[in-house]
Amino acid sequence: MVQAQPEQSTTQDISISNLTPVEFTFNLEAMDVAVRDGKRVFVPAGEMPGSIARTAVFSPSSVVVPPGSSATVQVTVTIPENPAMRAIVAIFRSNTKVRSQSGFAMTASLGALMTFNLSKSLQIEGSALQFDGASQGSDLAVSEWVTNTGNEPVIPKGVVAILSSTGKLVGKVAVEAMRLLPGERLQFKAEYPSALQSGKYRALMTLEHDGTVLTTSSDFEIP
Repeated sequence: MVQAQPEQSTTQDISISNLTPVEFTFNLEAMDVAVRDGKRVFVPAGEMPGSIARTAVFSPSSVVVPPGSSATVQVTVTIPENPAMRAIVAIFRSNTKVRSQSGFAMTASLGALMTFNLSKSLQIEGSALQFDGASQGSDLAVSEWVTNTGNEPVIPKGVVAILSSTGKLVGKVAVEAMRLLPGERLQFKAEYPSALQSGKYRALMTLEHDGTVLTTSSDFEIP
């Protein structure tokens, strides 16, 4: 996650490791990452106004990676005056064909996500908590769909606390951090590892990012 300003350039190192017995040749390219209907889509460089990927310069522009070896390249991008998005993917794209025992041939490509924060306009919004497994009292999963309604990428992380009907803490479990691009919607989820006895409970999911806290609570019952 790069802190940057419009018309500012940044250079990053990206690496790839070849863990196969085959030598690969990779050409480097960049694509913009946009969000449509809450999901990420990859857009060819220059296709959208304010494309960041269009400015990408790789050094070197191609690499040969023998088996068991790694390669590192530098990518320099310049943020446009009015960028349309906040992320690109730098792709090691290979034309080396690998054949399986059945004769099926495929190529291998991997990409590294780069995100850019240009302001302090950070905001997320949550939804009602959802519960899976509450009817059995075991394998309880608590989840919440979260949307990035701000203008910059964020990486929320947090915890789910389970309280008894009297407000006593029964237990808690961590919520894995995930990166949210502007407009993106993801499901944050935590699985409670212990069986709960019959009774009424309250779950609180607290997500934190950049000093801001979002807390959502809901009651549920174990029959």
